[in-house]
Amino acid sequence: AEAGRSANLSVDPIIVQEADMPVFTSHPPQKRDFRVLLSPKLQPTAPLLVSIGTADVYPGQSTPCHTHDIEHEVWYVLSVMGLVVVGQSQIEASAGTIVVAPPGVPHQLVNMSPTEHFKALVIFSPSGPEEMFLSKERP
Repeated sequence: AEAGRSANLSVDPIIVQEADMPVFTSHPPQKRDFRVLLSPKLQPTAPLLVSIGTADVYPGQSTPCHTHDIEHEVWYVLSVMGLVVVGQSQIEASAGTIVVAPPGVPHQLVNMSPTEHFKALVIFSPSGPEEMFLSKERP
């Protein structure tokens, strides 16, 4: 093994296709699809400091307002404009926008469009919150 590297450290890339991952669909008025793409729970060689998924909020729907004790939640908006609420701030975010919610601050995604889906790449750092979507007992 190379100096400073563990003998069991994988150097193989992790490759994930979104369409191949299971989808968690919640019920209205918070109807959304969430897919966990990268997580130490799915890929044992994935970094512990991050997990990645996609949130697809249906027209006129939202995610529940919630907080995380120690994790940052980051959104990279992929589609139409939506509202990202972080604390007292309401950010109109369009494709290409990044918004970060710090730990302990209430946040949610709101799709204001009556016809189009609001989709974002979701990053948790450190990993952990994605586990609720991977568990057998889903809310």
